[in-house]
Amino acid sequence: HGAAAGASRGNSKLAAMAASAPAAPPEEQQKNIDEAEAKEKRLKEIKEKLSKRKRILENLDRAEDLTCKLLQVAHATTRALENLSCAPNISELSRTYRETLRELHPLLSTDTEDLIQPYQNHSTETRQSMYAARVEMRLAKERTQVLKVITELEKKQRKEENRDIPGDSKKRLRE
Repeated sequence: HGAAAGASRGNSKLAAMAASAPAAPPEEQQKNIDEAEAKEKRLKEIKEKLSKRKRILENLDRAEDLTCKLLQVAHATTRALENLSCAPNISELSRTYRETLRELHPLLSTDTEDLIQPYQNHSTETRQSMYAARVEMRLAKERTQVLKVITELEKKQRKEENRDIPGDSKKRLRE
């Protein structure tokens, strides 16, 4: 009702503006009407966006409450496992935990794509970055091994060159 009433008020405002405005050229009148309609359209978009954000914030508040409930269940589970005499209690806690997760997931997955990244995406990114890090580390190790081999070859080559040169020229090479 509120949106329809707002739209009818907007149309009546346009009509009142058109009736009260002095006779202007038709192009200017059309321009004014187009500007007013554009403003109304923009206001409607803003109201829809605000309504969506309000729903998201309400869902996030509910998700926060459910997360606190999960922490309480985890605490109670820890206590039950300490005593080990509360086996029926543990099965009840397990059921509560699963139900809470089932309720929590839709709250965080609907209408929140822009605000919250699902955990699955992070694990994919992590796997990709971990793979890249492993490849980089392997390449660094291979680079180190190649440099060691090159260094050893250069040392052997220098030793061989020093053996082939007569005694006088060794002194000149060192200088």
